[in-house]
Amino acid sequence: MAYTKTNWQDRVVEFPNRYAKSDETASEITLTQSPGTVTQAGTPLNAGNMNKIEQGIADAHANAAAAQTAADNANANANTRLKKDGSEAMTGPLTLHAANGTNQFKAGTGDGASYTLYNLLLKLWWGMGIAGNDDTVRMFFDARVGKIDVKNGFYVDGQPVYHTGKKPVILEGIYTSSDTAT
Repeated sequence: MAYTKTNWQDRVVEFPNRYAKSDETASEITLTQSPGTVTQAGTPLNAGNMNKIEQGIADAHANAAAAQTAADNANANANTRLKKDGSEAMTGPLTLHAANGTNQFKAGTGDGASYTLYNLLLKLWWGMGIAGNDDTVRMFFDARVGKIDVKNGFYVDGQPVYHTGKKPVILEGIYTSSDTAT
């Protein structure tokens, strides 16, 4: 709960230290304030106002302790993050949670490049789009069925091997795009 500050005001009177005496006996006397003209009543110094201060102090200490715990946790988590300079190795999968599933970068099965032996595994819930700087997706991978789809064709060494309007032709195991699609 937010603390509501009290705007304390002094009591302003004509005679701050004047008292009237009454009911005087040999062992007792009654003194009653006799301030004269009161120009400002002041904020009462009572249990309600003092307890409000005490509660505010208690709440501030509790909030400070919670903030310190949060800062300690943030520092502990920061110490488990990889450094940008690459001086530390990642030891587990990098998990990216999506709306409908989980995607991961994981260590591969070994040193190779095949369906069973590879250095890095990109695990997709379904698919991955590849976009240009304008955020337009022009290529996607459908990991569930093993499909790669691209707009505008495939190229090898800068030469089209298949693109819109051309059909692939196999020459000695290499696709070319010299023939028009029929």
